[in-house]
Amino acid sequence: MRIALTRTFPPTRPATPPLLDDVDGLILAGDSVLPVDSPLMETCVVDALGSLGPSFFLSAGLTAVASLGGNFTSARATETIASRVGEKLAEAGCGELPLAAILGGSLLSDLESLWRAGATMPHVETGKPLAELEKPIVSAAVDLGQEALASALAAGARIVVSGYSVAPSLVAGLLRAEGGFDPAAVPPLSHALANRLVSGEGPVDVHAGDTAAADASKVLSGHCTALVRYVDQLCVSTVLRPTRSDVDAEWWDAKPDDVQRALGVAAASLDVQPLDRTGLPGVAVKIAASDPAEAHALERRLLVQFSPAADVGLTYDAAFPPTVHQELATWPTTVPAELLEWSIVTHTAAGWRDRG
Repeated sequence: MRIALTRTFPPTRPATPPLLDDVDGLILAGDSVLPVDSPLMETCVVDALGSLGPSFFLSAGLTAVASLGGNFTSARATETIASRVGEKLAEAGCGELPLAAILGGSLLSDLESLWRAGATMPHVETGKPLAELEKPIVSAAVDLGQEALASALAAGARIVVSGYSVAPSLVAGLLRAEGGFDPAAVPPLSHALANRLVSGEGPVDVHAGDTAAADASKVLSGHCTALVRYVDQLCVSTVLRPTRSDVDAEWWDAKPDDVQRALGVAAASLDVQPLDRTGLPGVAVKIAASDPAEAHALERRLLVQFSPAADVGLTYDAAFPPTVHQELATWPTTVPAELLEWSIVTHTAAGWRDRG
């Protein structure tokens, strides 16, 4: 089976050679860098699937799977994206294609009860229990695994929108469906092949002989992989542009000091990175804040001190004004397998569109 994987963020156009040259299945992998249930991720997934066009989906046997990443675990968010995908495909003349949404995987509302029941959810590298994490948790999802995808495909779906599923589980699900739903006929995906696939090298041929020591969706007996995301710090970000046209090489090196002096912030909390010098000159600025009050004060100060009217040689880019945002980090862990629950909703693309 020939499988290709591409990312839905940053936005891509996956329907370009050689990525879709002679493939049996395409995986669109969501990224966890965006805020929970971000409209931008929704747009990226819809555009990526919609850009494939009728020629891809009307080819016999081709399948596309979009995993929304660890941020998109609510049934409502998954069904909303499936409806938008259905609308886009129906507009392209693919309204009769069967489209499935795999719902489930969210653990966020159950964390307290899990801890009380003795599920420590240790970090896979440090072994530290999740309960000791003293930062706000924004999402928690268990890998939906290979069986959910295999079930959706076995029921006839050609397009699948799924909650959090790691790439090896998606590949194993595609293989399992092709193999007639016989788990013994689908050995776990090897780490080497998984790494090649995720690296974006291009389509990868996966065969029954590509084995590994452990199932991609089961890292320990009776356990599943899971991903927790939390607020690592608050930041204020913007892009500053020079108001002069005669900037030179020295301008790039001076800007971090200029920004630090103008804002009166500690050097340790300030990150200033020059943008591509071959394009429109500018610097990307990120300032860490200790609490929301400080973050919003910094946001207001940036808006005033680097406004076009300030005439200080720099002004913020109107497309990237000073904005407070959460910088998120991930906590990879494991949970008991019995916590994995999922369901499948299937309609034609036009049916999803009409559900709205």
